[in-house]
Amino acid sequence: MFDPSAARDGPPSSEVDELKKNLDSRTLKLEAVSTQRDVLRSRVEKTERELERKSEELEKLHRQHESLRSLVALRADRIRELEHTLTQKTTALAERDRTIADLTAKLKAQKPVVADDLTRIRGIGPKFAKKLGALGITSFRQIAAWTEADIDRFADELGTRAKRIKSAGWRESAAELAGPPPEPPPTTTSADDIDQGW
Repeated sequence: MFDPSAARDGPPSSEVDELKKNLDSRTLKLEAVSTQRDVLRSRVEKTERELERKSEELEKLHRQHESLRSLVALRADRIRELEHTLTQKTTALAERDRTIADLTAKLKAQKPVVADDLTRIRGIGPKFAKKLGALGITSFRQIAAWTEADIDRFADELGTRAKRIKSAGWRESAAELAGPPPEPPPTTTSADDIDQGW
């Protein structure tokens, strides 16, 4: 039969204690889960910040890489230009060496001329006169016959400027000192030339 007093008293104390224990256990578990969630959230936020920083660094490195690529391309173009210039200058030097060799051979083949006092030419001192002699230039007529190319070439050989030689008037002064050109030898006609119809 139903006992009203039992209903008023509620569940037995052992059950209540058990329920409290379960509740406390679950509360502790929830607090632990909440703590773990906060830790994980903090880690995620830290990881996101780190990823953002790395992304910025990567973008910076990418820009540097593009800048370096452009610089390398410019340097490569410059190297090609310098190689082309070097080839041209090497060719020009080789041509100059051939010209000097030809002139040297012609000078050696020429009959020796009486050396003139080149210091009498305006602008030529003992030092230039000595250098010119070493280059095979020993007479006024040789300098008077110089072309513009000869002036440029001998200016390089003497370590001076062509403009200096021209402004000092080496050719003109040499021509004055050399005097009129010698008369060409008279031509003779031999009997053999007459027989051949000359």
